[in-house]
Amino acid sequence: MLSAKHDATCFEEFRGMIHVRWKHPNY
Repeated sequence: MLSAKHDATCFEEFRGMIHVRWKHPNY
């Protein structure tokens, strides 16, 4: 369970990074 939660957190961070990159391509 702990591993699954950790993966979910990493996914959220990854999605956030993609969002920032899409919003700021020159970042």
